Amino acid sequence: MDKRTSGYYREEFNKMAWIYDPAVSLIGAIVGGEKRLRERILKLADIKNGDRVIDIGCGTGTSALIAAKYVGDKGEVVGIDFSDKMLDIARMKLEEHGLRNVTFLKANAEEISYPDSYFDKVTVFAALHEMNHEGRINTLKEIYRLLKIGGNALIADYDLPEKIGGMLLIRFLLAMFEGDTAMDMIQRGIDSEIKEVGVNLRIVKKEIILCGAGQVLLMKKEE
Repeated sequence: MDKRTSGYYREEFNKMAWIYDPAVSLIGAIVGGEKRLRERILKLADIKNGDRVIDIGCGTGTSALIAAKYVGDKGEVVGIDFSDKMLDIARMKLEEHGLRNVTFLKANAEEISYPDSYFDKVTVFAALHEMNHEGRINTLKEIYRLLKIGGNALIADYDLPEKIGGMLLIRFLLAMFEGDTAMDMIQRGIDSEIKEVGVNLRIVKKEIILCGAGQVLLMKKEE
């Protein structure tokens, strides 16, 4: 295994791939449906026709396939993940949709084989919390490298809730589904880790989701 890999690349993702979509759909039902939530979040990225988009930690490909309808035939969507089983499901979905503007690749989020400034938009849905601290820092550096100047990066992941409803939900999610890396990310704070990376990824918007148990950060790459 690559020495740079982090907690995100646990073998458990291959084992749980078959149940991932039903589990996420169940959680999404709390806020009116998983697809509806993903679409609302993706709209914040302002994905345009003809854009190049990369979805890091794409899992079973749901967000990448939604992004594909925004970029159109002249655009490009790349979904990367390190789980073969997750990617198998993503490719089956791709075949069902018959889309030609999406590619799913096995890749390490900390070292992605695309040129600098290749993508207009980068999205990361519920993947950073599966990485250890070093993995998250390396991935944030890659996000900055891959983005064009003025491009948007969208991160949706856990947050530390302020209200009791959110606290109960985050405790349930952490107890049922997550490991130590998720709590470490929550305690450190994604915004703090972005500052630690020391690059010009400016947070332009933050939205609270899942009763405060989740957050969406919209960032812009500046020179």
